[in-house]
Amino acid sequence: MNNFRWRIKNRQVKRYGGVYLVVTSKTVTCCVADAAVVSQIVNARNEFPKPIWQYSPFPCLPCEDKEWAHHRRHTATTFNERNNELVWKESIRQATEMLHYWRQTASPRPDTLALNDISEDIVQFSLNVISGAGFGVQIPFKPSLSRANSPNDADIFQDTACPPPGFDFTFRSVVAYTDVKIRTVVFANLMLPRWLRRPLAPFLRRAFAAHRDLENYMKRLIETGSASFAGAHGTKETASNLIHGMLASRADAADKAKGLSDREIISNMHIFTLAGHGTTETSLKYAFVLLALSPRVQEWLRQGILDAVGNEPADPAQWDYAAVFPKLVTPLCVMVCSPQASRALSRS
Repeated sequence: MNNFRWRIKNRQVKRYGGVYLVVTSKTVTCCVADAAVVSQIVNARNEFPKPIWQYSPFPCLPCEDKEWAHHRRHTATTFNERNNELVWKESIRQATEMLHYWRQTASPRPDTLALNDISEDIVQFSLNVISGAGFGVQIPFKPSLSRANSPNDADIFQDTACPPPGFDFTFRSVVAYTDVKIRTVVFANLMLPRWLRRPLAPFLRRAFAAHRDLENYMKRLIETGSASFAGAHGTKETASNLIHGMLASRADAADKAKGLSDREIISNMHIFTLAGHGTTETSLKYAFVLLALSPRVQEWLRQGILDAVGNEPADPAQWDYAAVFPKLVTPLCVMVCSPQASRALSRS
């Protein structure tokens, strides 16, 4: 279906108009290409409920109505300007380390920067930013050659050469593996009957290990986050990363049963990690490819950035988020993906 959308682009819209129906023997799909109408549809949750029935074969159950409101109440507040500023700082730190790594490994001459493939680096960059801004886990861009000696060490989440004791994956590698092999992981751990798991274990060993390790990492994040957050007497106003925000929301609830349970926090953390990592990674990859194909846009982007940061310090780490980000209109224009978003929303 994704290839179909890339092939037809907006030809059906030109032929049938901004709103049209696709009728088959089984379904009737209303496709909307008018941005104003799409906005009304996606914001009218009661009038246009999400088709969660189509996910019923999978145990990854979405939620609607009261359950959706419950999750939204405790997660929406975590996405605030304080967290945006943390994303800003972590992105600058990761980008600086990535450029330094490229200059060390990819450039045969000091005055050039030639790269044959940045796919894996973009994956690592996006995951590291989400790890820092989402969970408060700062991972250096360049993997460490050391190994965590104890599962109780604070370095358990670091991108070491070998996974910590008791794990088959490092934190970065398990999220990257799950992101790429999400269908295999879901099938092996959530859809496959238990009596079939043992016979198929040799073939699905990594899928089983990834599911186990990712959940254990998530549990450890909740434990360490709860301890550090409680020790600092944090509140919703002081919570910066996403896990602290959910823990603060639970702490503020008059009745703990009204807050998010550990299992619900883990579930939301799965969504934040996999969805955030995948969308960020894909957006950056497409942006780099399309920029490489258009030198004119490259120069336009460069000039827009220079205009925005012309009066700022030479060190990007000293750039103020509140002052600089609103002026970065050109990069936002490059990263926006409205045609694809509108088509995806129309199917909802």
